[in-house]
Amino acid sequence: MLLLGIRGGDEVDDCIDEQLSLLHRNHETQGLAAWWVAKLERTGPAGLEELQQRYLADSQRSEEERLAVCLALSVQGSGNRERFREPVVAIYRELIETGTVNTVIVTDLTLWSRRELEPLMRRMLERSDLANPLREAIHSYLLASSK
Repeated sequence: MLLLGIRGGDEVDDCIDEQLSLLHRNHETQGLAAWWVAKLERTGPAGLEELQQRYLADSQRSEEERLAVCLALSVQGSGNRERFREPVVAIYRELIETGTVNTVIVTDLTLWSRRELEPLMRRMLERSDLANPLREAIHSYLLASSK
């Protein structure tokens, strides 16, 4: 999919948009991350607003769908640092502030050494509903932040 995004062109853009519309309409997650990586490769950071509106801000989206689009954010934030890192971190911050966090987000912030989010992460640990993998990821983040 990434190669489609890199190749580009009107036909490719239409294909990507059709696939994303189909996945969105059917609440399907298989391939969702890959198609969003391709879309963001074509649109650049301008496409992040559409991703946020369609998935992250939509309460009808499942955790699996949100995780899939976070994987796409992770790919772009890791591989396209100059273009995507800061906008992706801003999205992650917003998600954490609203209590929506997953291991992809925490792992990225750990790997990217984003220590400025430590207070938010400490507050997340106060929640009693955190799954153990997420709790462990936050502990790893805090441990890395203290070094």
